[in-house]
Amino acid sequence: MPVAKGLAFAVLPQFAVDSFAQQTQICIATFHNTGEPKQGVSEPLFLINKKHRPLAKRYQPIIDIIHNLV
Repeated sequence: MPVAKGLAFAVLPQFAVDSFAQQTQICIATFHNTGEPKQGVSEPLFLINKKHRPLAKRYQPIIDIIHNLV
């Protein structure tokens, strides 16, 4: 994994950082307030499935919830 090898980074919620068992193994970058309003972190969300394998119908309610939230 690139993050585990120090080749990338991950943005995590504070509770995930706080509950991580190996605190000495992570580096937390903090950014000081520059006086500007807080901005959220956002990334694209992709819904993927295998090309030649139809998705089971039981997943449709979950997909609908995701579409309604986004």
